[in-house]
Amino acid sequence: MTSSVIRILASAAITALLMQASLASDKVLQLQVSDDPEDNCSLTLEPNPSLMIESDGSVIARVVSLADSDCVAGEGNAARLFLSPSSVQTGGTFQAVWVSTAGNCQASTSTGTIGGSGWSGSKTQDGVQTGLVAPSTAGTYELNLNCDSEVSAQASLQVNAPPPSPVAISAFNFRVNSGTTQPAQNLTVDEGANLRISWSTTNATSCTAEGSLAGWSGASISTSGSRDVTIGSDSGTVRLSCLNSADQSTAQTQTFEITVQPPVPQECAGRRPSNWQRQTDCIFNDSTRDCTSYEAVFGSWPGTPNARQFFLRQNHYVAMRFVPPANMSSNFEASISVEEPQFGIAGTGTKIFTISRCPGDFDRDKITQEMGSNRCYFRQFTAGGSFMFGGLNAGPTHCKFVPPPNGEPLYLNIVYTDDPAGTNPTQLTWGCGGDQQCANRFNIVLVQ
Repeated sequence: MTSSVIRILASAAITALLMQASLASDKVLQLQVSDDPEDNCSLTLEPNPSLMIESDGSVIARVVSLADSDCVAGEGNAARLFLSPSSVQTGGTFQAVWVSTAGNCQASTSTGTIGGSGWSGSKTQDGVQTGLVAPSTAGTYELNLNCDSEVSAQASLQVNAPPPSPVAISAFNFRVNSGTTQPAQNLTVDEGANLRISWSTTNATSCTAEGSLAGWSGASISTSGSRDVTIGSDSGTVRLSCLNSADQSTAQTQTFEITVQPPVPQECAGRRPSNWQRQTDCIFNDSTRDCTSYEAVFGSWPGTPNARQFFLRQNHYVAMRFVPPANMSSNFEASISVEEPQFGIAGTGTKIFTISRCPGDFDRDKITQEMGSNRCYFRQFTAGGSFMFGGLNAGPTHCKFVPPPNGEPLYLNIVYTDDPAGTNPTQLTWGCGGDQQCANRFNIVLVQ
């Protein structure tokens, strides 16, 4: 510390406590210890202060006697009490620094009790006391120093409650119908489907259901739990926002899009398996694939030659929507090869593939009539074969079709059943040898 000039109002006999302030590079110090504005003096301090308060050196105190200086003597008694820091969290530590012109000093508190080494009992005329501990209740606490000759000093300690812990959303999941619970993502769902939204949080005291999806937006929800939403005709968004007790910490999920499939045409009624569910995840160990979309499973039309570990749960089917390009060649040919699964699910199930204008359509007669091909309904009972499709000039074993007008979609439908080909779809029963899941490895094979 370099020499500094201090302007002080005091008597010559007073002892002055000087505190360092980082006001400038020369560390100018200033302290008023008397109320007499006429007694002004200047004092040059040397380095090496006698008392250091903070371990990091940010606050320095020293005691000097003005009686040894050239200051003009004055009258008056005074004391000063400083707390460092003067604002702490509950249970935090602080220290007191004081100086007095009178002796026989006593420490006390007007409110509360100071822990640690405590602020009570006899004190010297000047000193530093460390190890003081703030009360466990937030508030303002007054510390007193009372000495002879009615000399006294007070200092306020502001005790603050610790900031609340930050809020975190530890889980936010979706489940469509009786499918698997999976991390929230953008979804395409059927009107009337059940969307279960589940979540859990830490350090939250309130959560809000945000977005525009009917049945979710504005709902009264807890900080952890689940909510079932019946999907209406309108698409919407879903977001979760949570706060802590002081509204000082907020956590939000991203906004997820819930897109409702166009309503099933009236002519599609009665062409699905009765009381079965449309499965929305069908790729083993990859619940992020939206199995209502052909391209989400197989890639951009007509697909890429990568193996897909396909599976279905008991009494579920898939209906993958796709829109073949209007300029699709009449010579276009492709197939989905079917192999034994390479993961831990049985692959013994007989399955039916269809391509239809209707999702979940397994009505052989109506598919043949509408698609103009008896190959768009295909029952396969062994692995190693393929479901083949293509343009009007494709081979005789292919499901042949032309792109529907106006960009209307088609659906690739798959179900596991041991029932004979042509069984009324409302009477289909689950196959797969009685197992609750059945699987195969699928791949796209292209012949352009």
